[in-house]
Amino acid sequence: KFPGWKNQREVGIYPDGKVIMVSPNDPKCMLNKMDEIRQMVDRELGIVEDESAARGPQMYFVFVSYGKRVLGFLSAQEIKEGYRVIPDEGGSMKNTFCCECEPVKAVCGISRIWTAPFYRRKRVASRLLDRLRINFSFGCPINLREMAFSDPTLMGRELAAAYSQNDRFLVYRQ
Repeated sequence: KFPGWKNQREVGIYPDGKVIMVSPNDPKCMLNKMDEIRQMVDRELGIVEDESAARGPQMYFVFVSYGKRVLGFLSAQEIKEGYRVIPDEGGSMKNTFCCECEPVKAVCGISRIWTAPFYRRKRVASRLLDRLRINFSFGCPINLREMAFSDPTLMGRELAAAYSQNDRFLVYRQ
């Protein structure tokens, strides 16, 4: 359940829910809730993270149903560079992937993107990415070519390639 807050920032309203944005300067109670959701997402994605590891300031986007359930989650951070994925010769995406050695300019790193299992392929993740692109940098929408994904899963790579309309999307290391 996601109770919400009185002063939450709703950045997208849809027939099946809304997208709420939480920035690093928001109240501690909001950031604590985002951390709680991130930990649940990490468990589902199989991410084991050193709690003492320094993470840069994160911006969060949560897709919440009108029944107050979290259907999607995205966390992003400012970055300077990413690396182009080298597409597999056969066109299939395997469990491993290679990327180019030369970095290219990137402005936004997506460290987590997750959708509840029964809501996958229903544009929840795409709408989170849309809201991120519009709201990440005030007054300056992010170009698709300047977004990078951190160590995406197989489904994450499929999403990144489809959303960016490019099988040579960017990845980055946190």
